[in-house]
Amino acid sequence: MKKLYNHLYGNIQEFENERVSSMLDDMLLVEYEEEILNAVSEKAVEIASNFLAMGISPEDVAKATAVPLEKIKKLQLQLIPA
Repeated sequence: MKKLYNHLYGNIQEFENERVSSMLDDMLLVEYEEEILNAVSEKAVEIASNFLAMGISPEDVAKATAVPLEKIKKLQLQLIPA
């Protein structure tokens, strides 16, 4: 996205003077950090699911993965065969 911005607006001094480039950098960083947090959260839920399948208590799974206990209990219900 930054490359596209630079290609479109990189030669326009007004954009640099108004610090648009700096604001774009900040915005891209926030989006990247959110993507990383979502990926970590998804992996933690996957690990929690594996722990539950091994018979580890929901409370211990919550402690080990930092996934909220309420979410662990919902996950546990999903794993119970109907």
